[in-house]
Amino acid sequence: MKKLFALVLSLALVVAFAVPALASGWAQLDWQIPVYKDISLTLTGLDLVQNTAAVGSLYAPLSTYYPVVKNSRVHFYAEVSLPKKSNISPAMERLLKNWNLMLDVEVSNIKLDNDFIAYKKYSDKIETMKLTIEPNGSIAYGYRTIMFDYNDIMDVPSSWGFEFWGTVKADGKDAVVNASIGFYNKFKNGVMVIDRDMDGVADFQVKAPGAESWYGNAYVVDALNSNGASQNTYVVFPVTGSGNNQKVDKSKPIMISYDGNLYAIVKSTVNTLAFMKDGKYAEGAVYNNLKAVYDKVFGFLGFDYEEANYMTNDHFEHYFGRIMADDKKITYPNGSVIVNPVDPKLPQTGDNASIIGFAMVAVALVAAAVVTFKKVRA
Repeated sequence: MKKLFALVLSLALVVAFAVPALASGWAQLDWQIPVYKDISLTLTGLDLVQNTAAVGSLYAPLSTYYPVVKNSRVHFYAEVSLPKKSNISPAMERLLKNWNLMLDVEVSNIKLDNDFIAYKKYSDKIETMKLTIEPNGSIAYGYRTIMFDYNDIMDVPSSWGFEFWGTVKADGKDAVVNASIGFYNKFKNGVMVIDRDMDGVADFQVKAPGAESWYGNAYVVDALNSNGASQNTYVVFPVTGSGNNQKVDKSKPIMISYDGNLYAIVKSTVNTLAFMKDGKYAEGAVYNNLKAVYDKVFGFLGFDYEEANYMTNDHFEHYFGRIMADDKKITYPNGSVIVNPVDPKLPQTGDNASIIGFAMVAVALVAAAVVTFKKVRA
């Protein structure tokens, strides 16, 4: 029985090794991006031959998207509709003035032409502008940002349209266009001001390493007051490493303040959350004030201080970058016909699937052995 137990334990270890490890990182946040109903985005595929349609110059919108192969031409139109100035709320005015409205156009398996046409429509008038992509040609390789601010809002409803042409780059793939519009929190000169509730007033401020020289290489996350001003309620995250490998430095304490005085976030002797300064634990009202800052900042970040791991500018812009947005997508299906020869795929040594299969067979054999052993004993 001891030998049998050892065999079963060994097989259990084999099965464990067959399960891929999960990478740890910043917890995914359950934050639904709101869509502002008075600002809308449409994305329309257009015909390649002119006719009398009103949208996108003189090209009719596609009812279905045709299959494409390498060197196929594609043609599409993105339009942003803006309300008149009298319908803009104070919150929307602040967003337009302080954050700007951004239209992003991304393409996959498409190389866009160097020129595109912009249309400004208002009061039955249409202004047309032919624009040329900058020499670095970011849009030709799949990305373009067009910004709107409060000065683009008119006394009447208006819309901005952008007409693009492009060429499919390769066979065997769909050609995809993604367009999104929204207000975005971004780092500027090492500081990211974050509005989370779409009222045009900042709720948090994040200073990247180097922006706060008084604490060295660290992120400072400041919980702002209702007017968007600092009230010295912040958490300091020391970091180490660089690039995508930058993470919270576990050799240094994460610090917290509610009045400008820094306390280290620690665990007490009974393993509860505590705040320490000069070797003494915070108590009473001081503890309660620090705990309120802790709850606000870490509730915003989505993890506890012991779970802090990787931390970069990209993390903050990924999780907190979009204040509100609307997304559209069109897909030109792959039109290539690819015939694959019959090629039986034998399991490769070391594949997770094959390891698990062998492990399960072994477990079955052990089970049969146990039954046989019991019968012999009987």
